Amino acid sequence: MSTAGADPIVVGVDDSSASREALVYGAWEAERRGLPLRIVHGYLVPTPCLTPQAPLLDEARLRGSAWERLDQTAQVIRSRRPRLPLTTQVVRAAGGVALVQESARAGLIVVGAPHLRGFATTPIGSVVTQVVAEAHCPVLVVPRPEVVPAPTPSPGPVVVGVDGRLASEPVLGLGFEEASARGVPLVAVHVWSVPELGGLSVPGDGAQWSPDRERAQLQLQETAERTLAEVLAGWQERYPQVTVRRWVVHSFGTARVLLDVVREVGAGLLVVGSRGRGGVSGAVLGSVSQTLISHTAIPVVVIGPRARPRVEAGWGSARSDRE
Repeated sequence: MSTAGADPIVVGVDDSSASREALVYGAWEAERRGLPLRIVHGYLVPTPCLTPQAPLLDEARLRGSAWERLDQTAQVIRSRRPRLPLTTQVVRAAGGVALVQESARAGLIVVGAPHLRGFATTPIGSVVTQVVAEAHCPVLVVPRPEVVPAPTPSPGPVVVGVDGRLASEPVLGLGFEEASARGVPLVAVHVWSVPELGGLSVPGDGAQWSPDRERAQLQLQETAERTLAEVLAGWQERYPQVTVRRWVVHSFGTARVLLDVVREVGAGLLVVGSRGRGGVSGAVLGSVSQTLISHTAIPVVVIGPRARPRVEAGWGSARSDRE
């Protein structure tokens, strides 16, 4: 595949184990898809020192050091993947800001998930949070190094979180593209919940069942299943080679349902959307995203609220709308 005019896969590097894992995965992903890799390092200038000249000297030293480390990192990747087109860039900005800037010219940003403890109680790393929220392209979050020591092609299906709205289209487009490229099934998960059904409580409130409640619950489940089938219909026509499984669940715990599905089907990739892009009940930048990114053992692709819509082009195609 020619990489001329193709948007690169961008990875930010620092001294953390998370960024090292992201770089290994990003290089593998770029070579797998026949795309260029761009390695970015951001640096900040400290508060002015004793003399007016000191800040300039400090910045020159910081920038020179950053380029030196970045060149060394690039040489390691080139030695391992000599045919991979690779560029580097040092940016005078914090890591998250640098990656957001680069995302305007990227097809995919790859970041590493920080080590966290607890279940959906600890905020994810600030860089990951900022990039997911502000990036202009999809963001792939690599599992913690202790979970996945090295990237390998996974035979598992692609799981996609769908909320049933048209805004889910970018998520489904990317999910179907990946399922097709990997030769694996796609599992579309739709989680729905209604606090009250015309005065009738939904299951799980401890109340005793009645025929009316059962009938209302069944009708809503059927509606949800029909909605998901309609949303998927067009994509199944475009990708007839992709086997699709539909998973419709009533629950107030979207993240837990997705994690359960990922484990049960042995998924290789999870694709979700954030607020304004459909998927995961519009809450992927909050506790849902913290849970998914922090506790799944597979890569997670998030299409954030600012990601440019490229439903059919995928994350590595040349842009036709670049100014």
